[in-house]
Amino acid sequence: MTNRAPTVWVVYGTRPEVIKMAPIMEALRARAHCVAVAGVFAGQHRELATDLFASMNMRPDLALDVMGENETTWGLGARCFTALGGLVENERPDCVLVQGDSATVLFASLISYFNKIRVGHVEAGLRSFDKYAPFPEEMMRRLTDAVADLHFTPTQYAAANLRSEGVDPASVFVTG
Repeated sequence: MTNRAPTVWVVYGTRPEVIKMAPIMEALRARAHCVAVAGVFAGQHRELATDLFASMNMRPDLALDVMGENETTWGLGARCFTALGGLVENERPDCVLVQGDSATVLFASLISYFNKIRVGHVEAGLRSFDKYAPFPEEMMRRLTDAVADLHFTPTQYAAANLRSEGVDPASVFVTG
């Protein structure tokens, strides 16, 4: 048995995810003595996100190319399941962190769930209470919360949404 540090993958695919996950990556990297962190860029918004990598210290350790030209959501999902699914299955991180409500977030969460790997959802519990507004983001965030093990909410209101949906309060953390 080895005493290795747990491995956390921070998965991002869009420009907002790069921006919002940068401080989380920085905080995790500052704890390199107790956690191994890897940035995984899915490439959902490749052209919009890559210009931020250097300035935000978010150069990915693993970079995928899941977005095709004129990509559909289901096509993106198929590419994510193939590319990210194989990586997760082979590398077996201890936890996967995702942020928000994009296709990358949902598919990375489902892949992790299928492999029994813990999922942490940043900005969990946000709700419009209309599954078609915004579409498809509202359902992507709800489905992500359904498989997440750790829920990092921006507000008490978002935390209350999760508790009202039956999420274990011990897994909900209000982070602001």
